This record gives sequence, structure tokens and C-alpha cells, in this order.
Amino acid sequence: MKSQKICEGQSCIFGKNLLMIQTINNSLIIKCERVIRELANDVSRSIKSNSEEQFLVYVSRKLKFKNAKDWIVLCSVMDLLNDTELAKQNYDQFELSGPTKISSIGEQYLRLYGIVNAIYLQKSAIASFIELVNLPYKKKIMETLNNLEVMQFRHIVGAHTVDFIENNKINPHQIQRYPLDGDIISTMDSDNKFKDFELKKLILEYNACVEELLVRATEKFVNSALKNGGEKLKQYLEKIELIKFELAGNTVVYNEIGEVTLKIAINYNLNNPKKTN
Repeated sequence: MKSQKICEGQSCIFGKNLLMIQTINNSLIIKCERVIRELANDVSRSIKSNSEEQFLVYVSRKLKFKNAKDWIVLCSVMDLLNDTELAKQNYDQFELSGPTKISSIGEQYLRLYGIVNAIYLQKSAIASFIELVNLPYKKKIMETLNNLEVMQFRHIVGAHTVDFIENNKINPHQIQRYPLDGDIISTMDSDNKFKDFELKKLILEYNACVEELLVRATEKFVNSALKNGGEKLKQYLEKIELIKFELAGNTVVYNEIGEVTLKIAINYNLNNPKKTN
């Protein structure tokens, strides 16, 4: 089936994404994406259909989505989670200066614009996935995501620099033009007020928020798609529990084929992975 092959190609855990998984296998976002992708593959491969339209109807129905084309949204979400996490990992490793020893202010600006918009794209992918699985309190979740300080920073330096809206009026900003190789990035608004942003700290705050949301959404996706229970549901929930275990600040060590070889517990509460006693 043409549509099935195309979608499986986009959502295959191997192929183009293998290098990404090897490079950023400690990322909780990637671990959630891997669970989502594996379940999506399991479901799509079980479907027999005679047309693209029929496949989209069947696969979306099995995954408990509202619309037939939500499968295409899911494929986009999975790839975007992977691609943007790779960008974040690169920034975490090389910051704004980049991997070369050549100092280039142009490259620093390019990397600044790139990282803030990678984060924005990832936030949009997570928001779309939350919508797909119909996670409760969606409106409150969206407000939380949009109010993260890194989103304001992105709007100021990477999207709406000249038409940033603040207090219901346009307030243009300028990035202070000196090498962007320090921890602090400064901007100045139209009232000559300076703002300092610590980008790495903002990304850590963003990660803490979206990781917890994505774990919850992934668990909802698994429970909805496999609501009839059975061994398959048990296997996927075990994967989710390992991610929750890490979300709580603990460590799981995997071998090269993805098997758990060691679990190191600091403190873990199954009912509230973020809470320690």
C-alpha cells in the first residue's frame, strides 16, 4: 500500500533516525518519541487497506484519533521531536560559538536564531501531540507552554524583534551586538530598558516542563491505543515507567540494543515521579 509504506517510512525507528537515537539517547524527549514511534509502527503494520484514504481512516481509528489525517500529523510530530532535539543537543554541546575554532559573529547569530526557533518548533510539536491524544486541561497546558520565559525570549530575538507586543503596545527590541559567546544575552527595548537572558537556564526550565507533559501525553497515547489491555499494553507501560523513573532524577543504563542493564534509584514515587520523600 502506497500510503502505508510512505507513513511507515516516515515513522520507522531506524533509517534516518538511527544516528539521532545513538547521539541523544539520554534525552527523555527522544525516549518518549521512541515509544510513540514504536507503537505507531505496530499499529500501522497491522492494517490491511486498498487505498490511501482507507489506510488513514483505519490507522487513525485504531489510534483513537478524531480525524483520518491525524496520522499524518503524528508522523510530522515524531520527526519534528527528533530533529529539534538534535538541534538542542548540538547547542548544549557547542553553544552559540559552534564546533569550529573560528570566531564568527554571523555564525553566532545564525545559531541563536536556529536554537530559539528549534525550541519553538518542538513546543508546537508537543502541543500538537497533546491535542491528538486529548490530554486533560489542554487550555491550561497551552498557557503554561506559551508563558515559558524561553518563548518570550524567542519572540524578542528570533521572530518579533521589531514588532514585539508588550503591555498591549509594540515595543521593538535590539540584541546587543557583541560576540554572543557568553552565558548572558542582552536586549534593549524602545524605552532603553535592558533585559538579560541566560539561555541555557531558560532551556533547562523549558525541558523540565515539556518532558513531564510529553511523558503524560505518551502514557495517554499508549493507554488509548491499547485500551483492550493484554501483554502488549503491559510491555509499553513498562517502557513508560522507566521513563518516569528517569524523570524523577534517577538513572537507567541501557546496552547498545536498548535493553536495561542497570537502574540506579535516588528516590522514586510511582504516583508522582517528580516528588521525592
